[in-house]
Amino acid sequence: MFDPMFRGKAAIRLSPDGSGIGLYVSQMIAKNHFGTEIRFEQNPKHTEHLGHRTVFTMVYPPHAIVATRR
Repeated sequence: MFDPMFRGKAAIRLSPDGSGIGLYVSQMIAKNHFGTEIRFEQNPKHTEHLGHRTVFTMVYPPHAIVATRR
């Protein structure tokens, strides 16, 4: 899922214009900037529309400084 240019079958069917680069870039930022990774879980039993329910999680290491905007 985090390979460059990868797109799931449902994603292609629902939105043919995507490039498949977004999750790859996000994973590289997570690893190189925060020292962590983005993980995902899919549960095919909980379908939403045509695909699977996918949950993305990012766990920051204790030394990471995360800035937020208000």
